[in-house]
Amino acid sequence: MAIFWAMLKKDLQVLRRQRQVVYITLIIPTLLAVVMPLILVFVTLQGFGQEASGMIAIAPANLTHLSPDMQQLVILVDYMMPAYFLMVPIMVGSVFAAGGMITEREHKTMEALLYTPLSLRQLLSAKLFAALVPALVVSWLSALGTALAINIPCWLLRGITPFPSPIWWVILFWVLPLTAALGLTFSLLISASAQTYQEAQQKSALLVVPLTLLLTGNITGVIAMDLKAYFLLGAAFLLANIILLILASRRYRVEQMI
Repeated sequence: MAIFWAMLKKDLQVLRRQRQVVYITLIIPTLLAVVMPLILVFVTLQGFGQEASGMIAIAPANLTHLSPDMQQLVILVDYMMPAYFLMVPIMVGSVFAAGGMITEREHKTMEALLYTPLSLRQLLSAKLFAALVPALVVSWLSALGTALAINIPCWLLRGITPFPSPIWWVILFWVLPLTAALGLTFSLLISASAQTYQEAQQKSALLVVPLTLLLTGNITGVIAMDLKAYFLLGAAFLLANIILLILASRRYRVEQMI
């Protein structure tokens, strides 16, 4: 386990010197987890979202005690916001994973790691661990920012705090870690053939597509994500992680990593 923490410390020192990684880590969570929810709250509670009032018809029975605008806000927060919030762990995770592997190769430091007693599987596991820890920290801090962005205005304007709901507890502690891991394992697979950090990042952006489709489905009413659906989504991500890990372990060869 000491090796994993040493790899974490080493990778963080390397990534901290890359401005692109720092900017992405700061800007994306701030926009998706703080700015967007804050805008959503004020637009809804100030009555500018009346064109979406049809959503109240699908409000669960436990929301009927709320005012129409609060019902609308809760539906937006629980059924639409998760899809773009989950872009945070995917994008941050892929940034850390791609940055760690490609940077080692670009700086010609991977060869030194390969001469250590670590097996290739242990090295890849340590790299994933070193990327997963900061990705989860950033994602959970983003969730804290979301909670403040939603609850403070709601408390001041309506006297209630709607976040987090039961759906969000499942998202934060079941779906989110697996989503971050999915970004890591996909980036690890991509990094096996990518020659530059930018190339790895461009290919890793493909993971955003399924979340965009999920968001579109929620907005159009084609998909209605409830607690059961998020449990199943997490299970699907778990299976995808296992498959990607198997593929990545088969693609990596010592001669490719030097």
